[in-house]
Amino acid sequence: MGTINIHINHFSMGARNAFETAARLRNETGLSFWTGEWVRDTSCHMVPLGNGPHGKDAFIEIQCSVDAHAHLKETAPNRRYDALLANTENNGDLWTGLMLGVDSRADLEAVAKRLGGDITPDDSRINPYNHFQRPNGYILGYQGGPRFSGGQRPSKWPADMPGFYYYPDVPNRTSYQQVVPWPHMRTPSGVKWITFGGTNELLSDWMGCNAEEMIPVKFNGKAVGTWEVCVGIEGGADVVIRRNPTALFITDESKYRNSPRPG
Repeated sequence: MGTINIHINHFSMGARNAFETAARLRNETGLSFWTGEWVRDTSCHMVPLGNGPHGKDAFIEIQCSVDAHAHLKETAPNRRYDALLANTENNGDLWTGLMLGVDSRADLEAVAKRLGGDITPDDSRINPYNHFQRPNGYILGYQGGPRFSGGQRPSKWPADMPGFYYYPDVPNRTSYQQVVPWPHMRTPSGVKWITFGGTNELLSDWMGCNAEEMIPVKFNGKAVGTWEVCVGIEGGADVVIRRNPTALFITDESKYRNSPRPG
């Protein structure tokens, strides 16, 4: 397999209350958001990060559950919500995922195959419940991977390694939507760098390339996952968004290994 272009697609942030988290993040950084997108039992507030050299209009996806009954009926341990409960900083906000993008379905299939998995189906018309939906009825189809057989991730990989995504409908990308106006709003100009836990060797093995050469990442050797995201600002100083990663609060990964993990 030749070198595949991999870029930062988006970051997932878990929240107890996505409305409160998005407003607080805006007060902290000046970066506004838009709301109204949902998938399955999850509501999402989206924070566009601008068009930088290392991301195709990356964004932050702030997620929270909007179906208390579904959560109460869960029988398997829920890794994300256990971490949200344990985290006492930023009202529980957590980085729950670094999501990487590729340029084609063929590239996505190649990445997933190399890691021993496959990709999610292109079923946005058949099963819209599994895709992002908007109030105007638009359904954002996408595909992701790797998806492992039986949902069982190979034990060599920590739980918070990045996912890979392909978004075919570029004009309707999440990051292109109009944000909520705000008096002190700042204009982002793209992701400058991120801090990720673990090592370059680990992430490079996962990505199939030298991670530090492909994306603007540095490592702190701590729990695997996103720790910091630096965003450029037009006409102003960069902003650095710091949150704890989910893995920091999980002491026994074995109890979650065979449990479905929220996307």
